[in-house]
Amino acid sequence: MTDYTEQELRQMQEEALQRLRQMQEQAQRTARQNGWEGSSPQPPQPSPPPADASDPFRGQISSPLSGLMQWAGGERGILLALLAVLMGEGADPALLLALFYLAMFDDPAETK
Repeated sequence: MTDYTEQELRQMQEEALQRLRQMQEQAQRTARQNGWEGSSPQPPQPSPPPADASDPFRGQISSPLSGLMQWAGGERGILLALLAVLMGEGADPALLLALFYLAMFDDPAETK
């Protein structure tokens, strides 16, 4: 790695500051030319989706993971699917054994 002298570091910092000032001046000129000076554009506010009474998941936060969990039948299904994929890929037997061990035992959340 190249070591720089203190003078070289100061010179690079000064050059970087000069480039920063030039870019800021150019941005201000562009803003004035386009009439954007003094105001920042406001992002459009998203309108809330219409409430549908027939939607059973209304008010619930959904994510791709929750959909996958529901499709696979919970954590055990995900673990078994992962186990099958890794077995097909020739994964480490210790990893496969650990996943199988996790899949064998009941999920504490399911027993309540």
